[in-house]
Amino acid sequence: MKRFFSLLSIAAVVSLTGCGSGGDSAAVSTSDLKGTWESICQYIPTTQTSAKTILEFTNDKFTRKSLSYSDPSCNTQDITDELHVFYNYSLGEDVTTSDNKKATEITTTITGFDLKKGNLINGDMPKAGDVEKSIILIDNNKLYYGEDKAPYQINYQSYLEKKNK
Repeated sequence: MKRFFSLLSIAAVVSLTGCGSGGDSAAVSTSDLKGTWESICQYIPTTQTSAKTILEFTNDKFTRKSLSYSDPSCNTQDITDELHVFYNYSLGEDVTTSDNKKATEITTTITGFDLKKGNLINGDMPKAGDVEKSIILIDNNKLYYGEDKAPYQINYQSYLEKKNK
C-alpha cells in the first residue's frame, strides 16, 4: 500500500511538471503565440555572414523580419538586407509528434511584404496568397516547428525564443 501511494505521488509530480503555458502537455493557442520570438543566430559559412528571424504575433496575424549580419555571430547588422513579410495565420488540430508531444497545426498565408533594405532577385520574392502548413510546439518559451504530415516530427535544432509578450 505504501508503494502504491509512492507511485501515485510520482505520477502526480510528473503530470504537474508538464502543465502550464509552454509545457509539452498543452497545445499551442493564439495567446501562447502573442509577442515577439527571435531565432538563434544562423551562421552562413559560404558568405561568412549570419542571419536572424524575428516573428511578431498578434491575434491572427504575424510579421516575419529577416535580418542579415555582416559577421558570423549576429553582432553587426548588415545595412543592405532587411525584409518584412506579413501573414495571416490560423491554428488547426492538435497532433501527437513522433516523440509523443502535443503540437498544433498552423496554416499561414502571406498577405504582403516590405523590403526595408536591399534587393531581392525574382525567385526570392514572397508572393501574396502563398499558403504554408506546418506544426508548431512551444516548450520552455521556445517555439519549434515541423512538417504537417505524419509521422509528425519537430525540428529541435532550430527554434525561436520568446522575447516579450
